[in-house]
Amino acid sequence: MRLFIAAWPPPEVLDRIEALERPDVAGLRWSTRDQWHVTLRFLGELTGAASLTESLEAWSAKEQPIPAVNHPVEATLGPATAWFPGSRILQVPVRGLDELALEVSEVTRSIGRAPERFSGHLTLARARGRGVPGSRARILAGVPIEARWVVDELAVVASTPTPSGSRYEVVSRVALHRS
Repeated sequence: MRLFIAAWPPPEVLDRIEALERPDVAGLRWSTRDQWHVTLRFLGELTGAASLTESLEAWSAKEQPIPAVNHPVEATLGPATAWFPGSRILQVPVRGLDELALEVSEVTRSIGRAPERFSGHLTLARARGRGVPGSRARILAGVPIEARWVVDELAVVASTPTPSGSRYEVVSRVALHRS
């Protein structure tokens, strides 16, 4: 199964995202509410999640993590939609999770594929084909949206590709207990 570690926004933040207009643009596939998350680390194909969950739980229980993550961890969504540099992804930037993503990568370094550089964002839509993002799709960038939330747990998520986009299943949750 394909696994990743994510931070999920709470319902009130998802409501704000859901309120954004989603015009029909040829070649653009909008993501859905059940797909909106911030990936902290993508691990790739793994046979199971037990050792990953155990590693994260042991890390979360430590009183003095190294390097220290400021707690509580607050994520800041926005201030506006943007095209992800170098790709065909309409996203909303998410700030405040860099230290958490770095620590998660360190704790799970020996599991799955090598950690990638973290770029906090929540994906709103993906462009299909070479013609997008064209001028019609580019007008979707810069739509104001802002929200904040405290990240109090991590989710280990299995991703299954489907023709209409990936389907996600939370395999386990790990509470962030430190103060």
